Amino acid sequence: MKVRRISCLLLLLCSGCRSPSPENGVLLFHDHCLVCHTVAPGSQRNALSLAGYFRRNPVPDPGRTRQLIRNGRGLMQPFRDRLSNAQIDDVIAYLKTR
Repeated sequence: MKVRRISCLLLLLCSGCRSPSPENGVLLFHDHCLVCHTVAPGSQRNALSLAGYFRRNPVPDPGRTRQLIRNGRGLMQPFRDRLSNAQIDDVIAYLKTR
């Protein structure tokens, strides 16, 4: 019984413990971002290319990037009602690989 309680407690505590997934992020990027953005260097659609986004100088802050995706800016629509925080983190993890 004691082991069962500890297992349940650990499961509850770690339910939010996940590492952002670039593999999931690429799928989300293709479903939600590719309409306007590309990750191809030197290429542009309706919005700027995000190729090398996290290699820019100065390096963009992931927290500010998260807020930008959640709340939108200018012509960029907000995604707070379409993507969870974990999904936004996945998109950011993907962008870090590009």
